[in-house]
Amino acid sequence: MPIKQPPGARALSTSQGRQRFPELIQDTYGHQSITMFTRYGRTIGGMISMDAVQMLIDPGAVDPDVRARIQKNAQEALKLLGE
Repeated sequence: MPIKQPPGARALSTSQGRQRFPELIQDTYGHQSITMFTRYGRTIGGMISMDAVQMLIDPGAVDPDVRARIQKNAQEALKLLGE
């Protein structure tokens, strides 16, 4: 049974990520979700939207509603990691 994960964040093995890549791109773009990739149980990277990247450079350039959703999803992602 898969681990229950919040809707805006998930952790997948790199193998699962390759198999589900088109779906992950759509979720990242459409829902501002964050996907973390693991290998041998260790988180090695992640997939985020370009809006999230833009927030790193200029938070004011991203719509406030989108910014809030990205921040919420980032918090959920960190909870998955136990941070």
